[in-house]
Amino acid sequence: RLVAALASLKTANDLEIAVEGFYGDGDPITSDDEELIQALARRVDTAALHKELGIARFKQDTVADAIRAHCFQSELNISGLQSGYVIEDGHKVVLSKEAAASLDLRPLDGMSIPQVVAALRRHLDRHGFNEVGIEVLNGYGGGRLPVSNWAVRELIGAYRDSGFDPDIWPRTATAIAVELFTKQLGMPWIATCPGHAGRKHSVNEYLQLSSYRSTVPFICRLMWRLAQCNGGDRRSDRIAAH
Repeated sequence: RLVAALASLKTANDLEIAVEGFYGDGDPITSDDEELIQALARRVDTAALHKELGIARFKQDTVADAIRAHCFQSELNISGLQSGYVIEDGHKVVLSKEAAASLDLRPLDGMSIPQVVAALRRHLDRHGFNEVGIEVLNGYGGGRLPVSNWAVRELIGAYRDSGFDPDIWPRTATAIAVELFTKQLGMPWIATCPGHAGRKHSVNEYLQLSSYRSTVPFICRLMWRLAQCNGGDRRSDRIAAH
């Protein structure tokens, strides 16, 4: 029953979440967002990315579709399933009376934890899975800034001052409590750093120290640029960092 309930949450092609009201008010893709998506699609080395991720292909038909989904669709990741017994080199006839699954999802703009939980509850009940319970272990709202935001412009400027030509993504596909800054405090939120790293949260997560050395001068440039702005009004067109 739990496996059937989990399967009902996604469409048959595994491309969409099939829960009505899951996205709440939604996070519309703007023309600036679409421009960034198309620029990224032209720059991405698809073969290298497939190799790094250990996949044969994307679920989507094109790399632009994959980037768009990566940035503007949430996911229901099943990080764990538990029930019954699994015995190596043997067999045990057991009818389990209980099963549990651990799920991760990434709230986008327009989504809230209570709204998502309510949508999941309605979906399960509507599809006859009334016995499946939902326990929220933790959660927080996400968020993002448009590329036109003054802090984002200064961030991009700091990269270019440092000699980088950065890939600019509409949003990062990670779960971070950005809403605490952007909504509750009314502050812009940016997070980035030069350097080569990969395999976040996996057993072989890594950071290349030689590339990380560029971080110190970059952060100096970024802080200097941000300090020259008063809510977006630049006090000086000439920026220098030492």
